[in-house]
Amino acid sequence: MYVLMNGSPSRAPWGNLMQPYAWKMPALDKREFLELETFVSWTLEGEFMGRCTECDWKSQIFDKQKKEEKKAVGDLLVTISHCGFSRGWILEGDGSEIKQPDRGKIGSMRNITPCYFDLAPRLFLFRFDSAGTPIHIWDLCGDMLPLIRSTGDIPTRDRAYKKPTGMFFDSPSPDRFFILIQKSGNVFEKMRRLPLSITLASLGIPLTNAASTLLQGGTIISFDEASQTPLILRNHSLLVTDDRIASIFPSSSSRVPPQTTTIDVTGKILSPGFIDTHRHGWQTAFRTIASNTTLSEYAERYGEFSQAQQLFTPSDMYFGQFAGMLESLNAGVTSIVDHAHGTFSRETAGAYFNGTVDSGARVFWCYGIHDLQNGFSVNDQIDDFKQLKNQLVSRGETVTTLGIAYDGFSSSSLDEIQTVMEFARESNISVLTTHYLGGPWISANSPTLLNSFQPSFLNNTPFPIIFSHGSFMTAQDAILLRQTNQYLSTTPESEMHYGHTHPHSFLIQDQASLGIDTHFTYSADMVTQARLWLQSTRLFLFSQVLVQDWEIPQINPMSVNQAFHLITRSGALALRRNDLGVLVEGAKADIVLFDGDSPNMLGWEDPVAAIILHSNVGDVTDVMVDGEWRKREGELVAKEGVIIPFATTSSDQGDGDGDDADGDDDDAESENIMRAVRSGFLDSARRIQGLWAQMAIPDLMGIAPFGVPFGMPRREDVVRGDQDGY
Repeated sequence: MYVLMNGSPSRAPWGNLMQPYAWKMPALDKREFLELETFVSWTLEGEFMGRCTECDWKSQIFDKQKKEEKKAVGDLLVTISHCGFSRGWILEGDGSEIKQPDRGKIGSMRNITPCYFDLAPRLFLFRFDSAGTPIHIWDLCGDMLPLIRSTGDIPTRDRAYKKPTGMFFDSPSPDRFFILIQKSGNVFEKMRRLPLSITLASLGIPLTNAASTLLQGGTIISFDEASQTPLILRNHSLLVTDDRIASIFPSSSSRVPPQTTTIDVTGKILSPGFIDTHRHGWQTAFRTIASNTTLSEYAERYGEFSQAQQLFTPSDMYFGQFAGMLESLNAGVTSIVDHAHGTFSRETAGAYFNGTVDSGARVFWCYGIHDLQNGFSVNDQIDDFKQLKNQLVSRGETVTTLGIAYDGFSSSSLDEIQTVMEFARESNISVLTTHYLGGPWISANSPTLLNSFQPSFLNNTPFPIIFSHGSFMTAQDAILLRQTNQYLSTTPESEMHYGHTHPHSFLIQDQASLGIDTHFTYSADMVTQARLWLQSTRLFLFSQVLVQDWEIPQINPMSVNQAFHLITRSGALALRRNDLGVLVEGAKADIVLFDGDSPNMLGWEDPVAAIILHSNVGDVTDVMVDGEWRKREGELVAKEGVIIPFATTSSDQGDGDGDDADGDDDDAESENIMRAVRSGFLDSARRIQGLWAQMAIPDLMGIAPFGVPFGMPRREDVVRGDQDGY
């Protein structure tokens, strides 16, 4: 039996969440419903929900109703919350008229004034075993069209929003609402006739069997919730239906629905997609020209307050972001938290955003709100954010979500800070991210600081907060991260490359994830970051025993499993997305396939060790994001229907219809899109690099902008004789 349910997952555990709301209904024939164990969400809009004409209807009436036996009196039984109470509606016939149980017909849908509720609908799908015990729950809001939400007394349409979420999140209201799908002929045919917005067609999903792909015969790195460690499933198969993992089972089983595409993955390792919790995607055009830079030089020459504000065009932003995301996808990085501080104007921000969406990566695109000196004010940026959010909703986009990046907690006025945070709360953002270095770097957007505001930003925000770097974080910061379940993003290579350092970060790994930072200075491969972090942490902890204590280490202080956890599960937890970073039933189908037979992988026994310590990007053969291939058999695959806005010829882009410009197949269209991105990015990179080559290198002498003096580290010598090889 499947039950679609609306409610507050904060009411977990199961008993509190289900009773007395989830009514037992006859089991569905899944082939009549969805063909296999999969998920569908419906749009719930004001046109469907009638205005409450009896606000004095008391809750005890509903209490009486819910004790009655629910009979199959219509195609669909819906209980909706309104005006703080609940009442039931039954759709009759073709759905053009509705009836209130035990109170008679109340008129046609056309005559009911829309009513918007002071709550945000949340849909969940339960799957029950034969004993009636729930064995899965999925949050379906991530696939829904705009919902109506209000935080005031008078809800309005301009507050429509959409937020992809994880399996669990806090609902703004304890009110609940359920949809029980009853077996009555062909469910799809019945739904097709409903003149309501709760149809599959309104979601752009064809009224046919769900698309399924079976990855058969590989080694799957799943997840054991009890031990919080990888669960290795050898010779297993993984079934993907639409955007989710429908099931995982031994390859000897025949649990395969009809019309499933089967792919033999024998000899391959199936890993969750990797998660990068800190990135600046727009800077790709700087690639290789900052190989020996420092953080101080970066701030003046390459950062958000550099001449990039004036010199980067919308085209530069679009192609730089697109190319940067393709690099990530090529390496199996499927989710990226982009601290998007290239928001210099509406034009550059819009192009930056479009390059993100068109890439097909799962990006938590955090609009950089910052004090610029070019007339693009904080209020202008907030207004631009709203427009981009509306675009996201109108596109029906679910893979890209919007967050906010803000570094002004330690430097801006209290009025500005309060404005930004109030806007963040109202906007239902997916995440807020901020830079925190501390120590001589001063940038002190610390957990301690955010907790000092009244009310505390750590305890009173409905979204996760990610603190990037945390180089000189304090013990109090670490305590607050644990108490409030907020996360640190450690960027190992960045903090070594630029000189942030991370002397204490290994002490808070239980509340940390890993990130890339600036991929123009090194690769965007998260496995490399995990390997660097693993070995540098081992070195540090070994040295404590050997050098400080003159003792011989008894154990290796950090394992490959822990390093793997940091780039998968930990990243998902930082985002409060239980459906990411794991290969389990119900999770998003973000999957990476490694070639286990390559020269450097051949002979592996431990798949986690093989990935963390032996693999390279060339071993990543296939990458799936949200159930769609973004890399297949070693070749990147473009998102279907992308039209490159800055392409010079029609043959260098797709035409948006799923075929290529000449009417051929999807492969040809993908090749055209990739060719256009490559050409556009190369033109941009040559122009940008030429401009920067003419600029003088900043003279870092005297006192740094942070108010502390510059110091000179020893310059290394690797060559015999008078030269040093620098």
